[in-house]
Amino acid sequence: MKFVKRAPFTIALVVVLLALALATGPLTGPSSALRQEVGIDLETITHSEWWSLLTAGFFVTNIGQLIIVLVAAIVGVGIAERMIGTLRTVIAFLVTGVVAAAIGLTALWLGSLTGEYWAASVRHLITLDPLSPILGTVAAASAYASVLWRRRIRFVAVASVVVFLLYSGQPSDLYRLLAVFVGLLLGEIMTRHRIRLQRWTSSHHETRVLLAVVAVIFALGPMITLIAHGRFGLLSPLGLFIADGMRRFRGGGVPCSSPTLDQACIEQLGAHAGQGFPAVVLALLPLAIVLVGAYGLLLGRRWAVYLVAAAAVADGVLAAFYFGVVPVIGNPSHLAMRAGQSPEFAGWIVANALLPVILAVIVVSQRRHFLILAGAAARRRFLLTMGIAIVAISGGYLAIGSLLGAQFTPAVGFPDLLSSLPERFIPMSFLLAEQRDFAPTTFASSLLYDGTGPLLMIVLFIALVMLLRGRRSSAAAPDDASEYRRLAREHGGSMSFPGTWAGNSYWFDAERRMGIAYRVANGCAVTTSEPVGRPRDRRDSLGQFVRFCDSNAWTPVFYSVHAEWAGLLEELGWSTTVVAEETVIDPATWEMTGKKWQDVRSSVNRAAREGVHVTWTSWHQLSPRIANQIAEISELWVVERKLPELGFTLGGLDELHDPDVLLGIAADRAGVVQAVTSWLPTWTDGVITGRTLDFMRRRADGMNGVMEFAIAEAAVRAQLDGLDFLSLSGAPLAVAPSAGKPTPLDRVLAMLGRSLEPVYGFRSLLNFKQKFQPRLVPLHLAYPDALSLPAIAVALSRCYLPDLTIGQSAALVRSLR
Repeated sequence: MKFVKRAPFTIALVVVLLALALATGPLTGPSSALRQEVGIDLETITHSEWWSLLTAGFFVTNIGQLIIVLVAAIVGVGIAERMIGTLRTVIAFLVTGVVAAAIGLTALWLGSLTGEYWAASVRHLITLDPLSPILGTVAAASAYASVLWRRRIRFVAVASVVVFLLYSGQPSDLYRLLAVFVGLLLGEIMTRHRIRLQRWTSSHHETRVLLAVVAVIFALGPMITLIAHGRFGLLSPLGLFIADGMRRFRGGGVPCSSPTLDQACIEQLGAHAGQGFPAVVLALLPLAIVLVGAYGLLLGRRWAVYLVAAAAVADGVLAAFYFGVVPVIGNPSHLAMRAGQSPEFAGWIVANALLPVILAVIVVSQRRHFLILAGAAARRRFLLTMGIAIVAISGGYLAIGSLLGAQFTPAVGFPDLLSSLPERFIPMSFLLAEQRDFAPTTFASSLLYDGTGPLLMIVLFIALVMLLRGRRSSAAAPDDASEYRRLAREHGGSMSFPGTWAGNSYWFDAERRMGIAYRVANGCAVTTSEPVGRPRDRRDSLGQFVRFCDSNAWTPVFYSVHAEWAGLLEELGWSTTVVAEETVIDPATWEMTGKKWQDVRSSVNRAAREGVHVTWTSWHQLSPRIANQIAEISELWVVERKLPELGFTLGGLDELHDPDVLLGIAADRAGVVQAVTSWLPTWTDGVITGRTLDFMRRRADGMNGVMEFAIAEAAVRAQLDGLDFLSLSGAPLAVAPSAGKPTPLDRVLAMLGRSLEPVYGFRSLLNFKQKFQPRLVPLHLAYPDALSLPAIAVALSRCYLPDLTIGQSAALVRSLR
């Protein structure tokens, strides 16, 4: 009843759609005469039947479409109506449906006048499609959604309708795409937003989500050819191979068994070959493998990037060979003959080869967002499994095939089987484009001939699933990452935990008692902080690391190290300078008394009045609702700056997933997250002795002072846990004034900090942290040679912003100005 009151138009729409379907034929749709009256086709223009632009959005053609439309209306229009109100929903539904149909129909009419290939192919189709106004309504309502969901809704909507247009290519697919674009425009008008095109700025996490969606759509796209009534899309030739590989033979008769291959026998063998369960498996398993890759992309696995890219390239190469090369060498398929009849269709054939390769290039170009590598044991197990499977299955095909050589037409020997071996692993539908050299004639030979490829695909699928479930690592050497974490648990500093994050490389001394996490950029090996562990001789271990860097022609740079290590390096002849101030709270003496604490006390009291409280948890214990809110808050923070997140020693959403990271979630009584903080552990002999603040985000329209409240609660928790310290971390390039005379380098760093202040607010962050009356602990940069400072400056910038593009660089310059 509550839903009826909040979504009256949705209920009315569902009732109308269902009533019209029942009245006109729920199974097969309206009669031919009624379709002519209420549907959209060229007669809408030639006979001025303009009412059909509206009526076409209320009728369906079959029971399957009816179910999809009713679900889409209840979910899509229902949510839209709750977001934008009933009146705006009605306007969006009517405007997007009518305008999209008018534009699309006009394009179809103009194309048919000029003899355009696609328009001429679909001009006879009558369109009945409520999905166009439904999708248009959802697109319009997306303007009212949060930044995160606005982007996801629009991306999925556009990508989905584009794929349908590419593979199905019916007029309804064009109308849906136009309806989405009209809806996007209408939504911006409704919200009075300034309409402009701009580059999307996304976090690493959101980039992975969107690329995973692309991979899923890429995998499922060919399946559209199985359900489409017509196949007129740009990629329909590629999809036809999937559909052809799954069709059932209806020709009757018995496969020819003559010892020679005349033309009639070839045609008959071609009709019978590649049928049944093996053909279905070999057609569908590559799609399932890409879906596994999509899930790997979502989890940030680097190998999934190359898996999806390899699948896309394979599609393009096979399309190029069987659409282009095979017809040229004398085996023209029906697709090639259609290409000869229409230059436009020939262009479609080229697109089938190029578009998958373009997708592969896009995915690989974003590999920097996927830093999690498979563990060494998992990689070895995968390679060993696939190596054994390839050898065993290929050898079995050759050996058994040689024994069953007489059961093929014509009889085959080892050379014939060897030359045909690569084709056994290609979907059978592709092979329909070329003439067979031989074909099986018995059940045993058919099982061998048709089952070899599916068997290898099944093994590959299982191996990939096992690789996905295997122990993951975020480093170039997975075992080294575990070793570094072990040493950090033994003895680490307050800034050591970022060394466990993705993208780092690791070095250990000869006894593996000391470890260093570093990144190489611009010829410099920049450490994330000071070393971890308890080496027997610190000087000797440092010397080993310096020699290691020298052997690789790298300049060693120790970044964000405390005075203890900075002093030791100075004794070794290095130069140091303070690059940040770490703000440290002593939990044992924590109390909020005195005038200096007035702002913090006010925030704590305000939180109590408004019912805001902090929950301490880890990421894996979060409910989906809370996790989505955190992702939304983080994404909005990134989008507002139009610059990538700083990495290296500053964590983002991905780093929250570590089970050792403590999350402080500040939420109100309704469960709305107001702010989130993350606290990194510092261990001594396996016991957590301190926590360091890392991730810090607040809702833009949240409670004033919520971050002060969240940090105060963290200090109270640290006091109760008996921690030795609570670090609010350091703000890069933000240094408190010192009594000594600044060096030229100090002045350069101070100028750089002031320049970056409008963008990243390092100094403002330091001032904010001083509300908690911390003690300031200097963090040093140690370097062996002053002549290397320019290279070190570039290296540090690349460590923090490795993905900075030209466009983002320009945005940064504009912000600085």
